[in-house]
Amino acid sequence: MAEPLLAARGLNKSFGPNEVLKGIEFEVHAGHSVALCGENGAGKSTLIKLLTGLYTPTGGHVEFQGQPSKWSNPRQSLAAGSAVVHQEFSVLGALSISENIFLGTEPLTRLGLIDRKALRRDTLALLADLGITLSPDTLVETLSVADKQMVEIAKALRSDAKVLVLDEPTAVLSQNETTHLFRIMKDLRERGMGIVYVSHRLDEIFENCTDITVIKDGVVTAKGPVETFTHNSVISAMVGRDLGTTALMRNLAARNLI
Repeated sequence: MAEPLLAARGLNKSFGPNEVLKGIEFEVHAGHSVALCGENGAGKSTLIKLLTGLYTPTGGHVEFQGQPSKWSNPRQSLAAGSAVVHQEFSVLGALSISENIFLGTEPLTRLGLIDRKALRRDTLALLADLGITLSPDTLVETLSVADKQMVEIAKALRSDAKVLVLDEPTAVLSQNETTHLFRIMKDLRERGMGIVYVSHRLDEIFENCTDITVIKDGVVTAKGPVETFTHNSVISAMVGRDLGTTALMRNLAARNLI
């Protein structure tokens, strides 16, 4: 298999005496969608922040396209081609969709002014490419939560990203909106993008991901192609013990996994 687009190599992270991640090995390949699973507090958010330059590892390193990354902030990782859409949106309500998507990278005229015509044209092209039917001139504050998320994804992809990290993306979406998101994910994978998909919803993971990595207490407890897992094996890797059928169903329901 070709080298991964994004990888963690022996990644450790400590906050004072608290060791949050321990020797994490994690890979995302072109055309793959890797589900990152684990209970709350397992270390998923910390790993994402390390993979996108928000945190600096205590040990080990992050690789991007086979080379150790030197990112010290998410802006650098985005410029390199690794984008993340967090649960907490970063869009600015008082700005239009186009102004949000190209904030800080607006096309300029020869006089150094924002080229509004080019800005609108580029936004329309990006939105159309993602199958998003929104006007570039619409103020973000007037959008639904689902549309704000679409703007976040467009913003993340404006720099020709090779890896997209989605953190609990369907938590606020309806079924139709979720279906649209999965259609976008499938299209991006077919273009060769690598996706990291963080979710507690196992049905979504088995339907839309190619691989699974499970973290418990800062350690990878299971990983591999999705077809090598069952709901039971994922939950067992998350909680650290085997579960009977009845206990499994109760566990799934309690965690909103079914």
